[in-house]
Amino acid sequence: MCAGGVLVIDTSQVMADIPYGDYFRVESRWEVAPAAPFHNRDGTVTYRSTVWVGLRIPFHRNTMLRSIIEQGSFDESKSSVGTVIKMLQSRLRSGPGRYWGPATSSSSNAF
Repeated sequence: MCAGGVLVIDTSQVMADIPYGDYFRVESRWEVAPAAPFHNRDGTVTYRSTVWVGLRIPFHRNTMLRSIIEQGSFDESKSSVGTVIKMLQSRLRSGPGRYWGPATSSSSNAF
């Protein structure tokens, strides 16, 4: 946690099992911060958060395929982030009384 209750998660992945995987790594940063609460007409309050996700792909070696690798990494990350956000929204809408056991996913791309 950082100042103001912001949760920051940094990741760094090396894709050693793909062609040119040792040429680069994929770094991401997730920042989850509290947002202003929303006051409903019925007097209840809905608490909200904002999520920011950043992606960086530093290369250790030069390759002519750099732009293709960057675009593929971006597309895959965008899809994975969408999946995670939908899963989190579903869990949060279910309320605090529900069991929050481990998430299950049939997709090997979710992180």
